[in-house]
Amino acid sequence: MAKEIVWTPNCKENYKDIIEYLLDISSFETALKFTIQLEDWLEILSKNPFLGISNPTFISVQKLLIPPHNQLAYTVIENQIILLNIVDTRK
Repeated sequence: MAKEIVWTPNCKENYKDIIEYLLDISSFETALKFTIQLEDWLEILSKNPFLGISNPTFISVQKLLIPPHNQLAYTVIENQIILLNIVDTRK
């Protein structure tokens, strides 16, 4: 059964920053492509919650690379996947 995806305010803000960055350096199409790709990864993640790699510092935090330049940090609590942070690794 798929788990519910829950965005923290911090993760929402970082997502917004990435979209603004993509709009500044590229185009609307690039930002849209990123959004679609992220939605696809979140769909996969909802069905495979332990797809990411465990963080050695915080065991309950998983990290997932969203190719080519983004990293998503999340944790799984019961039937939810809590998105903690998304980072553009180019910055």
